[in-house]
Amino acid sequence: MENRRSERFKTGNKFKIEFILSDDFEIKDISKTGICLITSKNLYTNYNYKVGLMNEEERITPKYEVVRSVAKGTVEKGGESTPLYEVGLKLIELNESEKKALDKFLGDLTAKRQSP
Repeated sequence: MENRRSERFKTGNKFKIEFILSDDFEIKDISKTGICLITSKNLYTNYNYKVGLMNEEERITPKYEVVRSVAKGTVEKGGESTPLYEVGLKLIELNESEKKALDKFLGDLTAKRQSP
């Protein structure tokens, strides 16, 4: 069992993010303290980015720091081999209204996971 600070959630299609550096990414999971992405971009550790998180009702843009970017293999796209990276983003800045919204987003994901 992994030792994590916060429970991780799969987002499915109920929750979306905007990541300005790349529109070529997939959300592996999200928690109160961070996000894990799979992307074709190798991001530099210790760089900070604002990430747009949204559901049907609300959009927030907390600040995250890249804590790891690890090569995970390649994928074929258009006849070319493209590298894939797993990128860990740590939440570093969140105001009170964004905190409430994030808690609601994660609560919605918990409810979705528990419903049949």
